[in-house]
Amino acid sequence: MVKKIALLGLVLFIFASCTQSGGKLALGVEKQKEYANELKDKGLYAQAVAEFKKLQERGELSKKENANISYLIGKIYMENLNDYQNALAEFIKVKLLLPESDLSQQINMGMVECFERLGKNLDAQREMEKYSTLNKKPQIAKGTVVAKIRDRQITKEDLDSEIRKLPAYVQDMYKEDAKKVEFLRQYIATELMYDSAKRKNFENDKDIIDRAFQAKKGLMVQKLLEEEIRSKVNITESDLKNYYEAHKKDFIEKDKDKKEKQKTYAEAREDAARACMQEKQMEIYQQLINQLLKAEKVTIYDEVFKPAK
Repeated sequence: MVKKIALLGLVLFIFASCTQSGGKLALGVEKQKEYANELKDKGLYAQAVAEFKKLQERGELSKKENANISYLIGKIYMENLNDYQNALAEFIKVKLLLPESDLSQQINMGMVECFERLGKNLDAQREMEKYSTLNKKPQIAKGTVVAKIRDRQITKEDLDSEIRKLPAYVQDMYKEDAKKVEFLRQYIATELMYDSAKRKNFENDKDIIDRAFQAKKGLMVQKLLEEEIRSKVNITESDLKNYYEAHKKDFIEKDKDKKEKQKTYAEAREDAARACMQEKQMEIYQQLINQLLKAEKVTIYDEVFKPAK
């Protein structure tokens, strides 16, 4: 009797599972989309693809929605999983579902890239030729075009913008046009290698993720210090004079005969201001550290580092 009940329970469980898998989505269409996108955002790409496909297989999607999801799956295959065959299959599906889709440009370029990655250069060339014959308005660049990476145009204004992101002393190196061309070549090389690294899924490399986090942490700490110090540093003329008087020995110079000469306050003011500022910044930094140590109730066990007697 017990065995019969157990067998009946197993049959009911299998029936319920089959009914659920053959029917509508357990989460509902919108929640399923949200779940799949969340998996993608968290870097769980294979799982995201599986959940997106469930939407296509069991969800009530329009032809356009179906095409958009196929495009998204194709992008995941191509950019995150390096599975160019499946990516190509998804892009072809989009073209069949919506031949006049707004995604036509991205689909064609995606197909070209997949063919290239699969070593099918002839197919890639044919796809490029078909794409070039499409009756589409060319993209108009906002500025003087100085280079192209496939269909992406790089303008002189883009180049100047990238140079302005560099430290001031480095920007000075690229004032001449010849040097700007040199920078342009370096910039394009970096963009191409970055695209190649993305295709190799280096975005999910554990070592890169850790180093990126450490760099981000350092920049955040630096930003905090800059804000804290900027808001609290207030050096008056009186402060500078007092600093000069207290550190006169630091403002002695030698003349041509190598005789020491005390600089006047006016002569030493700039150097005194710089030194005074550094000293004040260190004071504020130390105050901030002490406040944080106290607030977080930090205990440091110095004796652990002392040599045993």
